[in-house]
Amino acid sequence: MATRRDAGRSDLPADMVGLGRAYFDFGAQVWQSSLKIGAGYVMRAVDRALRLGPEPWPPRDLAQDVILGLRNCWAELAMVVPFSLQRVSLELDRQAIGQAAVPSVRNVGGREVLLPARIREASQGWAVYFVAADRLRHHLGERAKQFAPVDVGGGRTPVIIFGIDHRESDLGTYHEIAVALLVRPRRDPSPGLLFLSLAADEEFSVEAARTIWGDHKLLAKRMAASYAPAKTTFSVAAGSSSALSVAFPRFGSGRVTDMPICVYSIMPGGPQAEGTVHKMVTTKSTSGAGIQFGGAVELRLGDPTQGDCICHLGPGGGDQACICRVLQDLGVAQRRPAANGWSEHMSGTLGPPLRCGAP
Repeated sequence: MATRRDAGRSDLPADMVGLGRAYFDFGAQVWQSSLKIGAGYVMRAVDRALRLGPEPWPPRDLAQDVILGLRNCWAELAMVVPFSLQRVSLELDRQAIGQAAVPSVRNVGGREVLLPARIREASQGWAVYFVAADRLRHHLGERAKQFAPVDVGGGRTPVIIFGIDHRESDLGTYHEIAVALLVRPRRDPSPGLLFLSLAADEEFSVEAARTIWGDHKLLAKRMAASYAPAKTTFSVAAGSSSALSVAFPRFGSGRVTDMPICVYSIMPGGPQAEGTVHKMVTTKSTSGAGIQFGGAVELRLGDPTQGDCICHLGPGGGDQACICRVLQDLGVAQRRPAANGWSEHMSGTLGPPLRCGAP
C-alpha cells in the first residue's frame, strides 16, 4: 500500500519536476556567479589598497577606479543571464539532447554525411554585445513572425559575433564568420541562438548548411584567418579594407567539456508558407580557452558599396540584409563587447535538425 507521501510523488508530472529543477539550477547559477564576480572585485580593490599602503588615494584615481570597477562588474553580472538561459533551455529539453545523439545519414550533393557531424579540431573567437531588443525585431524581417529576441534585462538582447577556423571536420576544412542573437520561438519558451548572418569559404560547408539545417550561408572564397601571438583576425576577404573583419584577443588556459548549445533555424516547406522552426543541438569541448569582459575586439564593418562586402557574396536568402548595415544600425562597431572569449582548441558535434512544431 502506497503511503500518502509516495502517492503525492506519483501524481507530480515529470516535466514539472524538470521545470522546477531547471529554474532552481538557473537561480543557483546566477546567485553563485554574482557572488563570485562581486567578491572578485572586492578582493582586487583590497589588493590594490595593500599595494598602495596607508597613503590616501588621490580623489581622481579613486573615482576612476570606482567607475571602472562598477562598469566591469555590471558587465560581468549581465553576462550571467544569457549563458545560464542556454543551460536552462537544454535542461528543459533533455529529449532534444537524446535525439541529437541518435546517428542518421543525410545526402549533400551526392555525398553522405553522418549526423551528428563531428568537429575534430578548430579554433574559435567570440564577442557578445547587448543591443536593444526592439531594434533587433526590425532586423529579423520575416523571421519575426516565428521568433522573438530574448530580453535579458533592460530591454536588451545579446548579439554574438563568431570567428571559427575549422581545421578538421566532417564538413571540410574552412573558415567561418557568423553573427547570431538569442531568441525564443513564439510558441516555445526555450531560448537558443538564431543566425543573422553566416559566411564560409568552403562550398561543401555552404551546401550542407542549406541542405541539412536550412541555414543560408554565403560563400566567401577569399576568407582567411590570420594568427598573431596576441590575436587572431578573421576577414571575409583577405587583404581588403572594404570587407568585414574581426580580430579576437588570443588567450586562456581553461577547459570545457561537452557544453551543449541550442541553435534554431527555419526549414523550408511544410504546412507553413514561411517554413517550420527546427532546433539543432551542438556540443563543444575546448582547451586553451579564456573569457574576459570588455576586451579589445577589433571589429571593422564592410563597405556595402564595394564588391568585397559580405552582402555582395550571393543572394540575400529572402530575409538577410547586409549584416554590416545591421551591425552599424545596432551601434555594435562603436563600442567594446560586453564579453569576449577565445578557444585555441575546440572539438564538438553538430546534431540533426529537430522539428519544434508549427510556429
